[in-house]
Amino acid sequence: MLVCMLLLGCTDQDAPKSTVDELVGVDLSFFVPNPADISGLDVVPTRMADDVVQLSTTGARELEDVIIIPFKVRGTIGIDDVPSQHLSYSSWQVFPKTKGQFYYNGMCQFVNGVASVLVYGHGASGEEQNYYGSTTANIPPELTPADISFVPTQIRATTAYDDKAEALATYLTDIANTKGWSTTDDSKLKALYLNFIGKKDNTSEYHVFAGSSTSIMGYVDELYKEVGKFTSNATLAAAIQAAIASKATITVAGVTALDESLSGYPANIDLPDGAAAVQWISGEDRFAPQTTTTTIAPITSVTRFAYPAELYYYTNSQISTSNEAVTSATYESETIWNNVLQNYTGSGVVDRSTRAVAINTPMQYSVARLSTSLNAAPETLTDGDGVPFKYGVNWNDGSFPMTAVIVGGQYPVGYDFKPETYAAEPSESDMRYVYDTQVKTREVAGGTDYYYLSPTPYSGNTNTLVLQSYEGAKVTVVLEFENRSGTKFRGKDCIVYPGSKFYLVGYVDPTVKSGSDDYFRRVFTQDYVTTLSMTVNKNCLANAYSVMPDLLASRMEIGVVMYPKWDVITPANVELF
Repeated sequence: MLVCMLLLGCTDQDAPKSTVDELVGVDLSFFVPNPADISGLDVVPTRMADDVVQLSTTGARELEDVIIIPFKVRGTIGIDDVPSQHLSYSSWQVFPKTKGQFYYNGMCQFVNGVASVLVYGHGASGEEQNYYGSTTANIPPELTPADISFVPTQIRATTAYDDKAEALATYLTDIANTKGWSTTDDSKLKALYLNFIGKKDNTSEYHVFAGSSTSIMGYVDELYKEVGKFTSNATLAAAIQAAIASKATITVAGVTALDESLSGYPANIDLPDGAAAVQWISGEDRFAPQTTTTTIAPITSVTRFAYPAELYYYTNSQISTSNEAVTSATYESETIWNNVLQNYTGSGVVDRSTRAVAINTPMQYSVARLSTSLNAAPETLTDGDGVPFKYGVNWNDGSFPMTAVIVGGQYPVGYDFKPETYAAEPSESDMRYVYDTQVKTREVAGGTDYYYLSPTPYSGNTNTLVLQSYEGAKVTVVLEFENRSGTKFRGKDCIVYPGSKFYLVGYVDPTVKSGSDDYFRRVFTQDYVTTLSMTVNKNCLANAYSVMPDLLASRMEIGVVMYPKWDVITPANVELF
């Protein structure tokens, strides 16, 4: 039999002695329907494994942990109600059904007088947070629902520099400080120096550069090839090349790899490449990593990025009771939950004679799901210099794979998984961006592959679990792509080098929609799916970012526009400019 651990009043010696609060031994059961029954949607598995996003229509994903908080409230539990207990169960007897699963525990104790419960279920998962997602749950014993919260788990909670970030900045500094380069009289080499350190024309300011390993490799590769063209000042040119080669592999093709100490950043700390930035520090003659938003570095702070939401279930429900035992045989033979509930003919309040308890309202998803697809792209894409990229000539189906989806507008949520019960007004300090790398969803022979920008659209979606968003709030959506075209191009105030990532940024506005149902009030609603169908404009490369900009900046270039008709069930068309 299964063991029920009572965190508050769990032993006989700790149990209250009064009649009102005495513990009553009961059998406990509840129901988790499958996704199709929960949402009313006919969903098709398209993301990672079905057991992660829970898209299977043959049964709900099994629960790893369940927390039940009983109340003496006879009705819906409110934010200020006081619980009577705090229970935690680690295992259940599970009865898989066509339309879901029945959960049964034959050894539990409820306090006399309990009539309703809050229930939180955590889906079974592994340790890989970027795969299974991660949500930090704050469910302390003996506190009211107002003290319960669920927070997006930060990927990196500190702005301190990673060792590889510092090593890359030092590498660039050593190149820039090649003896004689900053003081050279050669106008071309001097212009190349000012360009390398990012000096803005006729100002005392310096550009913020992409600081990922792949971007820096592209950056120094271009410099290596450029200084190799100098026949005058060959000694200085050779010294610059030597500084580059000191920590890189050089072939006839140029810089083909950086040393191990410089490679793999910021993927080594689970962050998107666009989170990495570097900038020349005036007066100190050095490059430094940039990890937070400042007036001189309008980037997204590394602490804003979070893992996708973890799969959670939730219900706020009254209970049914029985003065007779309801054995596990009832669940084995029955397939409809309402039929099971007919076996509970008690008052719905736990008393001394209660032998079995059922939680009336089925457990439902406490998370929402963003489903993203790519439509056909134009056959010609134009970059920021007006250079055309023609399909089949200098780009093809393998040139621009979509490698991640980044979703903004994620805030802590309260006991009912709504942000409004955590805080009436969203705080910028609490806002997070979900970074979802699990987008290899296009089915191909032998497995799965990325979605690519292509004139030929792909069927299917990539799916991301998120928390419910505030009513009426716009939500930023960013698509991450990799440049595998073998050609650099100019994006939005940046050069996107081969092998590096770039970002198309935009937003979804819930006020531009049709329909009067509750879920139309926000971009993401728990237990519902928001479907976005992405279309790229021919000028999309010109609006590409190599560094994630400060997504709260009012002057940020918006590249995704939501058409007037918006619906969480019917795919919404989104244009990426």
